[in-house]
Amino acid sequence: MLIPIYNKPFKKDIKLMERRHMNMAVPQLSQRPEIGYIYGMTLVFNPAAFKHGVTEQDVRWAMTTALFDELIEGYDNKYLLIGFDMSGNLIEVMYNLVGEDISNVFHAMKCRNEVQ
Repeated sequence: MLIPIYNKPFKKDIKLMERRHMNMAVPQLSQRPEIGYIYGMTLVFNPAAFKHGVTEQDVRWAMTTALFDELIEGYDNKYLLIGFDMSGNLIEVMYNLVGEDISNVFHAMKCRNEVQ
């Protein structure tokens, strides 16, 4: 289980989750959540979210495999999510809530060392 401290997960917990994830079978497309709908949340993508080479499918998969998802300290509506992309690499995703069931993804990239 991932334990956040100061809004950051422990490095050893991330490494453990990476090892566990690599041993998991990647579900077939028919087993994945429907496109545009994850856990009851509709995702809207800002074009800036893709400037670091992360794809929409990577972001959607990271949201289904999230290890960490919390409000960023000092912000009212800015969330940081850490999850795995389709290749099993950790990525960070930033989003805000636009409506009751709509999230606006505006940033996605490979996890930085500060986050890990």
